[in-house]
Amino acid sequence: MTVPNLPEETLQHILGYCLKIPIAIFCAFPENERDKSSFRRYAHVLLVSKRFLRIGMPILYESVNLSKRSHVSHICMTLQAHHNLKRAVKSLRINRVLFDNTGLASVSILAPNLKTLFIDMRGAVEDRAHGFQLMMGSGTLGVDTMYVLQTAQPRSIPLQEAGPENYLCFCISNVDSLKNIHLHGQFANESKLADAISRSSAEELSLPSELALGLLRNTLLSLVGQNTGLKRVHIRDVEHREAIVEHLKLERDRRSMSCILESIITFCEDATSIAA
Repeated sequence: MTVPNLPEETLQHILGYCLKIPIAIFCAFPENERDKSSFRRYAHVLLVSKRFLRIGMPILYESVNLSKRSHVSHICMTLQAHHNLKRAVKSLRINRVLFDNTGLASVSILAPNLKTLFIDMRGAVEDRAHGFQLMMGSGTLGVDTMYVLQTAQPRSIPLQEAGPENYLCFCISNVDSLKNIHLHGQFANESKLADAISRSSAEELSLPSELALGLLRNTLLSLVGQNTGLKRVHIRDVEHREAIVEHLKLERDRRSMSCILESIITFCEDATSIAA
């Protein structure tokens, strides 16, 4: 049996090994990033035949990484020209250098089956985030999982960076389909972020221990706990575990933290296990 005569399901499975990027790799935060070769896809296999191209293209477009300005116009033109690819896009990763590109809102419209969104916000500023604002407030996003990467040091976040975070918070609190939120880094306006999560439809939240400790010190984790639909809060590392546990005891003694919230907090040393 020659390769072109293989059953389509078998060929689809084989091409998946060449073209798919596991979500745990595609949405990995810096501390869990694998070798850059893990992002490599062997798209040249699609040149074998028209049959390979027809079966493999939807697989190739399941995960779309927008990291250059030219990528936005390219993906929009491709999806407009090939309607079968519109429903293929499941995961999207966008970089802050594209936040001023108004085409971002078009991407969310052209990809109705988009379920996972990774946002790299590091260094984003308000006067260059109009496209991001349109995307976050478009009402077209139907994602159920969101990954947000912000800068590592809170003191290095200028005040003008709070603008993009405001657009993000608006999206978090208004996208009814959003069930899983994964955060990394430190945020300029933690109180607004906590308020957005408290009013969201999220059922699971994951965050690094440094951010969790900061929220606890500012009594903002109690605000997050007002989300009655929240089932699990994952703290992805154990670096500040002892301090967090101590703060949880203090909050419990002051009766300012819900016992329910304390019972759903768990520590996990590998964020990729959550992403998977």
